[in-house]
Amino acid sequence: MVAEPDTARGYAVLGARKDPDSDPERARLQHLHRALILAPAEAAYRALSATRMLEADRQGTARTLAMQAAVLDPGDGEGYLVLAEMLRSQDRAQDALVPAIRARVAAPANPVTHVTSAILYHRLSRVRDAREAIASAMVLRPRDAGLAARAATLLPHIVNSADEITEIRDRIRGLVDQDGFEPINDPIHEVGTVPFSLAYHGVNDRDLLVDLGRFYRRVCPSLSYTAPHIGSHRNGRRRVAFVSEFFRSHSVYNMTEGHLRHLDRRDVEVIVVQIGDLPDDIRRAIADHVDRVITVPPNLEAVRSKLSDLALDVLIFADIGMTPMSYFLAFARLAPLQIVLPGHPVTTGIDTVDVFFTSDWMEPANYADHYSETPHRVDGLAIAYAEARIAYDPVDPTSLGLTTEGALYLCGQMPFKIHPEFDRVIGDVLARDPTGTLALFDAPGDFRDMRTPLLERIRRANADRPTVLERLRILPRLPLPQYLGLMKAADVVLDTTHFSGGNTTMQSLALARPVVALPTEMMRGRVAMAPLHAMGLEADLIVDSVDAYVTKALSIAQDKDLARDLGARLAAAAPSLIDADTAALSLRDLILSEQPTG
Repeated sequence: MVAEPDTARGYAVLGARKDPDSDPERARLQHLHRALILAPAEAAYRALSATRMLEADRQGTARTLAMQAAVLDPGDGEGYLVLAEMLRSQDRAQDALVPAIRARVAAPANPVTHVTSAILYHRLSRVRDAREAIASAMVLRPRDAGLAARAATLLPHIVNSADEITEIRDRIRGLVDQDGFEPINDPIHEVGTVPFSLAYHGVNDRDLLVDLGRFYRRVCPSLSYTAPHIGSHRNGRRRVAFVSEFFRSHSVYNMTEGHLRHLDRRDVEVIVVQIGDLPDDIRRAIADHVDRVITVPPNLEAVRSKLSDLALDVLIFADIGMTPMSYFLAFARLAPLQIVLPGHPVTTGIDTVDVFFTSDWMEPANYADHYSETPHRVDGLAIAYAEARIAYDPVDPTSLGLTTEGALYLCGQMPFKIHPEFDRVIGDVLARDPTGTLALFDAPGDFRDMRTPLLERIRRANADRPTVLERLRILPRLPLPQYLGLMKAADVVLDTTHFSGGNTTMQSLALARPVVALPTEMMRGRVAMAPLHAMGLEADLIVDSVDAYVTKALSIAQDKDLARDLGARLAAAAPSLIDADTAALSLRDLILSEQPTG
């Protein structure tokens, strides 16, 4: 029996509000608690309370409330959705799928139930199921631009073939050519995905990404925000902010923090803006080198507002396109000069990103055809790598189930970086070295399921010689010191084609491990060229064909004198990769070239 339904509803409305200034979190939770007391049988209030508890990281209480909501009204689905989200946030996508499916069955007319299932299927590399779930949501809301964009950009982690690469682009092209959609208000939640995997297919997508950017400007007018200070003038040091979600133990931070250490703060006021939580140890390390460190909740409007309040002269994105936040944030004009570093080394297609920071040492002759931004080419490395990034623990390969009978070929890239054309290369190496072992790595957490489609694809490519794949190993992700220790023990590190390793290549070479690389058409397939050029070993480790790639890898693994000579030369040249200030000096010149405003 509901004693005071109207009063309960009022408290529930207060608890549902999300204005942190007028309604602090504690007050909102108290409002919801009162609503539950006044209306104990109202499942919707329990589901709402569970959602708020989940946001407050009170997972035990959230789980209890969500289960109670599911029992009180099993046909509503909200309780199941909260359970699914809670488990997903714990990297338990397989477990989360059970309540997500129950929510779909309970509330098939609610598109959110289908979207939640699609997100989980995608994390588990079940792309066909994910697309079927999104299609079910689109039947309910056919003019929903967010759903249509999610469907078009929900890409497989592991692409199967050249035909599938074409089909993916046709799907996105079909999206951007459509009109008549309802507008998007919150792209982070309504779209929720970006075409991240396009970068790994070896295709020049500049025009497609430009058209996708125009599509989002058309269907989401709020993206085209301009900070109030744009066009005005401010005296003093240039005020620069670096922004990312990855100022933590991540390759983006590894390749950005050198700029923070080397930028001359006599000319430049440096601010670091981390979206989301920032580990205390990294905050302290960053704070030693910059003027301010700011953390902002992962909310697009909050991030945009904070950056606007800073009245910046220059905004530097450490990466764009790896997450919805970085991508959609870049549509705003928050500084007169907006630069993207090569944390995700592919053009953005966004017209408010002015400059792409890159290295002349890894760009092809027709580099300008690959960018919507103006490329700024450094005559040197585009990053400054810290010695701390290569601290390793010695590892015995046999402790990981690897044999020491023959050579160990190590490819440390994430599975989605392995292009279909590389599958045959893996077979070639193993076929020509009958005692060698080739090791790949799983993706972390829920994404480790992408090993299944990757292995199936590699087997298809080598169907004529299946026994060689008995010496192919896929290892679990290791803690960084152990991963680097295994890299140090490898005979040869294999760079992937079409998307060359950046962080991994720098680590390998700085550890004096030979990296064999085959540059391809675009910068992202030529990244290894820059550190090898810096070390004077381009002629020794860069090749120009698949056959030469395999031959080079085998010659290093099987010729101990050659391997020792390369190792000694790499060790002698390794300091050229550590703490180089060329990139920071070039970035400083770029920053100072723009008249400040504010």
